[in-house]
Amino acid sequence: MNRFTWIVGAAMMLLLIAAPSTALARATIHVDDDAPDDPGPGDPSISDPLEDGSAAHPFDAIQEAIDAAVNGDTVLAADGLYRGEGNRDIDFLGKAITVCSMNGAGDCVIDCEGFLLAPHRGFIFVSGEGPGSVLRGVTVINAAGHACGGAVFIEEASPVLEALIITGNSASAGGGIYGNGGSPIILSCEILLNEADGLLANEYGCYDQGGGGGVSICTTGSVTIDGCRIEANVAAYCGGGIYVEHHDLATITDTVIAGNEVMNGWGGGGKTFSFANLQMNNVMVRDNIAPGGGGLQMNFIYDSSALLASCTIAGNVATDWYGGGIARSDFTPLHISNSIIYGNVPDQLDGLYIHVTHSDVEGGAPSSGPGNIDADPLFVSGPDGDYYLSQVDAGQEADSPCVDAGPDLAASSCWQTPGGSVCLGSLTTRTDGINDQGVADMGYHYPALDPMSAWLSCEPSSGTLPFSTTIALGLVNNLDGDYRQVAGHLDVVLGNGTAFPNWRAGHLVLAPGESHAISWNQLIPEILPAYGDNRFTLVAADVTPAPWNQPPYPPSGSTDWAQCTVTGEYR
Repeated sequence: MNRFTWIVGAAMMLLLIAAPSTALARATIHVDDDAPDDPGPGDPSISDPLEDGSAAHPFDAIQEAIDAAVNGDTVLAADGLYRGEGNRDIDFLGKAITVCSMNGAGDCVIDCEGFLLAPHRGFIFVSGEGPGSVLRGVTVINAAGHACGGAVFIEEASPVLEALIITGNSASAGGGIYGNGGSPIILSCEILLNEADGLLANEYGCYDQGGGGGVSICTTGSVTIDGCRIEANVAAYCGGGIYVEHHDLATITDTVIAGNEVMNGWGGGGKTFSFANLQMNNVMVRDNIAPGGGGLQMNFIYDSSALLASCTIAGNVATDWYGGGIARSDFTPLHISNSIIYGNVPDQLDGLYIHVTHSDVEGGAPSSGPGNIDADPLFVSGPDGDYYLSQVDAGQEADSPCVDAGPDLAASSCWQTPGGSVCLGSLTTRTDGINDQGVADMGYHYPALDPMSAWLSCEPSSGTLPFSTTIALGLVNNLDGDYRQVAGHLDVVLGNGTAFPNWRAGHLVLAPGESHAISWNQLIPEILPAYGDNRFTLVAADVTPAPWNQPPYPPSGSTDWAQCTVTGEYR
C-alpha cells in the first residue's frame, strides 16, 4: 500500500471514530496463546479464569474473541503458535470485524493440525460476510482433509483477506483458498506450497476435481487478487496456482504466479473455465508446468473475454500437449497488450481469436496488431527475480528491445486496484530499481526502489506554549550508482488546520548512497493558530533530471516522506 492510500485510510478511520453514536463500536479484543496468567500456555482448553479479552486477561482462542465481538471490533492476536479447538475452523459468524495479528503474519501462526481422518481448516466465511469482515496478517498451515478449501473456505461471502501467508495446506479443490459465490478480495498474500489433491468429491460445483492448488474461486460474483505471490502450489487436474470458474469478473493485478504445477491436466499457473471474464494487469506468469497450458489455460465459452496488459509469460512448460505459454480452447476473444510472451515450451500461444498489440511474442504474434515485435527481450536477474529488462543505464551491456516499446507513457499506463490507481510509472523493469519513465516498457514491472528517502524528528514533541523544539531532517540517495537531484521541502499544518506548504525548502545533488542532514531550533509560539496538534511533514522529491531550481519542481521519479508531530498547550 502506498503512503497516500494509508493517509486517506487513516483519515477515513478518524472520521468514523468521530461520527455520532450510531457509528459502529470499535473495541479491541485481545488473544494470546501463552499469556502470563494462563495456567496452560498453548492449550486453549486450559484458560486464565479471569480471561475477558482485555490486554491484561486475553482470550487464548481466536474463536472466543470472535464470539465476544460485535460489528466494528478488532480481534488482535499476539505473537505465537495457535493450535487446538477455537484456533482452527475459525468462523467469522457473519460479523463485520477485523481479525489481525499484532506484528504480522511471520509472528502469528495458525496450525490447523488437519489430516484426512480429522479434517480441519483455518478460517470459515459462510454467513454472508462482506468487505467489512477482514482477516489480516496471520499464517495458516497444515489445513487438510476437506473436499473444498484448505486454509480458508468461503461460501456466498465477500471478505477481505490481506497480508496472509498460506502455506502447506491441502484440500480436494482450493488447497489454499476456496470460494463458492460472493466477491472475495485477496490482497498482498503469499500463497505457497499448497495442494489441490482431488482425493474427495467436490460437492460445491467446480467443474474440475483437484482444481486450484493455491486458489479456487467458483460461481457468480467477482474476485480480486492484488499484490500477491502464488508460488509452488500443486493441483491434481487443473489450475496449479489459480482456478476460476463462472465468475462475472476475475481481476488479477500486480501479482506473481510462479513455479506452480498440474499433474494430469491443464493450466500450470492458472486455468479459467466457462463464463469467467478475466482481466490481468502487471502479472508475472513464470516457470509453471502442466501437461497442457504450462502458463495459463483459458477455456471460455459464451459471452466472456480476457484482457492481459503489461504481463510477462515466460519459462512455462507444457509437457504433453500444447500451449507452453497460453492455451486456448474456445471462441471468445483474448486481448493481449504491452506484454512479453517468450521462452515458453513448446510454444507461446495456441488457439483462435487472440488479438495482440505492442507486445513481444517469440515466433511472432498470431495477429497483425500495431507495435508487435519478435525479439529476444534480454531478460536479466535483479533484486526480485530473473525477468528484469537489460538496460545500459542500469549497468548492462545492451538495451532490451522491450524498453520504451509500449503504446503509452508509463505515467499514463494505469489500472485500478483496491488501494487506488497504479501506474507503470511507479514501477520498474530496471535492475537498479529506478521507475519506468517516458514511454512504457513492455511486460511485467517490479516494485521500484524509492530513489530518495527522508527522515524527520521533533524533540521535544510536546510542551506548554510557548516552547522550543529541535527539528532535524535528513535526505538520503538510496541508489548505489547514480547521482540524484532532490528537492526537499517541509509542509506545516497547524492545529487549527492552517497550512504552510514549502515552509522550508532545499535543493541539492546527492552522490550515490550519500545523505544530507540539517537541524535547527524552532520556537512554537503562544498564538492561537499553533494551539493543538501541529504536523510537520518532510517530502523528499526526486527531481532528476527536472530543473531543480525552477519551481514547482515536478518530480520525474518517486518521492518519499516522513512525519513528526508537535503538540502544545496553553499555560
